[in-house]
Amino acid sequence: MKRYRILLFCLPLLLWQACDSNHIDDYELGAKLNFYTGRTTVNGVPERICLFNDQDYVDGITEKTDSVRVDIMGLATERERAFYCKADVPEELPGLGVRLEEKYAVPSHQYAVVIKFVVEAPEKFGTEHLAYIRFDNARSAGEFTPGLAEAQTCIVNCSFMIYPTNWKTTTWGDYSNGKYKFMMDEFKTVYGNIKGTFANKKRIREKYEEYRKTNPPIMDDQYPPQEIKFL
Repeated sequence: MKRYRILLFCLPLLLWQACDSNHIDDYELGAKLNFYTGRTTVNGVPERICLFNDQDYVDGITEKTDSVRVDIMGLATERERAFYCKADVPEELPGLGVRLEEKYAVPSHQYAVVIKFVVEAPEKFGTEHLAYIRFDNARSAGEFTPGLAEAQTCIVNCSFMIYPTNWKTTTWGDYSNGKYKFMMDEFKTVYGNIKGTFANKKRIREKYEEYRKTNPPIMDDQYPPQEIKFL
């Protein structure tokens, strides 16, 4: 009778150990990757928003570093792992240049990492440019498996916004991105530092006339577009 009591006492413990061991093995073999969905999302898909402005243009800044968090589901391991990502662009909208690191490391016992990437300045002003960062499951095979469907892509949304909210039409005429870009190229500063003096107006007008002798016209943002004019 005593022997049976000992067996009955040990059996639940043995079963718990077996289940716990299987549980850990499943986690180690099936660690899943997800982009963090706790902030801005589009239909549940994570999104990172990056902006360039007129000061960036004057300063010659052509790229910025951004980051996004990656959550790891089911990771229980004593060793470091690595995963890979890839970037592509949509066909229907202007594409955005994004540079990723060769691979991203996940230290042991970590359930989240922040990965960094470089965003290149958009080619057009005032227009959304998109890129999609995705997990490269083919290269990450054996270390990680896909997680939640909506968390397998991170949208990178970037715009080059240069429009000054205090633009004075009576001083410089109608606003357009091309006109303001030409002004920044000439004055080497942003709108708030360009005084609307007679001398500055004459300077930019004559500079544009000189520019037009050997270059095509700069068009405004209207439809149909018209050549810019300085007052």
